[in-house]
Amino acid sequence: MLIRIATMVPLMNPDEIPKVLPLKDSPDGSVSLEIHLLGESAITRTEMALLKHEQIGLLASAQLNYYTNGFKNFVRLERVVVKQKFRGTGYGNMLVSGCIEHIRETPLQFDAQAIGRHLATDSKDAEELWIAASNRGVDRIHLECAESLEEFYQISDMVRSGEIQMEIDLNELDFSSLT
Repeated sequence: MLIRIATMVPLMNPDEIPKVLPLKDSPDGSVSLEIHLLGESAITRTEMALLKHEQIGLLASAQLNYYTNGFKNFVRLERVVVKQKFRGTGYGNMLVSGCIEHIRETPLQFDAQAIGRHLATDSKDAEELWIAASNRGVDRIHLECAESLEEFYQISDMVRSGEIQMEIDLNELDFSSLT
């Protein structure tokens, strides 16, 4: 009989929570972007981005999932939500643009070699590619969205990649986080 003893790993690093970013688009400086670290490992990192107004409170939020595949480093932007009464006011653009700026400026390192050594490859330069990915930071930001929101994300310089998303739904849900 094998008994496993779980060790508690803190999900948040108190030194990094929250990281408050000034936003250029906030006309009176009353809106800020808080970045909360939810968890990280050698090959992943998860953050929540909260757009807050000094008097009103929470306006919008997004989740940032960082990861490496051994050769490239990615951030998947998910669950971008602006509260219904604030849609069409520019807050969504402030959130997405602020997140992209945060991703660009965050010096992030992965241990891409750890995952790379488990990948089948015929590349003679694989070790060099893993080392480069470990030190390079983020290579691509991507997201999935409803076609009706494509124009919204284009404001933040995101472009349709032309790739087709394939998936298998294991549970039929009666809601979508993309609208």
